[in-house]
Amino acid sequence: MKSPSGSLVPMDDEQAEAMRRIKSGAVVKCNISEMRNGGFFRKWWLLAKMAFDMSSDRMQPREYKGKQVLPSFDSFRKDLTILAGYFNVIYKYDGTMRLEAQSLKWAEMTEETFEKLYSATIDAILQKILIGMSEDELRKAVDQTLAYA
Repeated sequence: MKSPSGSLVPMDDEQAEAMRRIKSGAVVKCNISEMRNGGFFRKWWLLAKMAFDMSSDRMQPREYKGKQVLPSFDSFRKDLTILAGYFNVIYKYDGTMRLEAQSLKWAEMTEETFEKLYSATIDAILQKILIGMSEDELRKAVDQTLAYA
């Protein structure tokens, strides 16, 4: 996100971590594009992050081949997009099919479609992830968190 001083700053923890890996003074190449509605996108991202944080707190530790497996926000947001009904069906080499989340990129999703995704995401969270929470409670939590951000 462009700050008032004109510098670019990370928008979330994932981007902040990527920036920390770049050494000071290093020259990097970036593809910059302006988002359709940055505030609305940040609101969706925060909604997904809140659902992830609230649901991952309740997850039991898991292991795979002796290694601890931790919840992944990147996988969660893609699964959430699929639960909201925004996915493509991929036919794999072995004849099976899998679902792949639609891209949220500005060039690939219109503002109107993104607004529908936001609404469907709320429905998916309330029906599949945070069962028992009301839509008003969820929206209020997102708005309050946005006010502090």
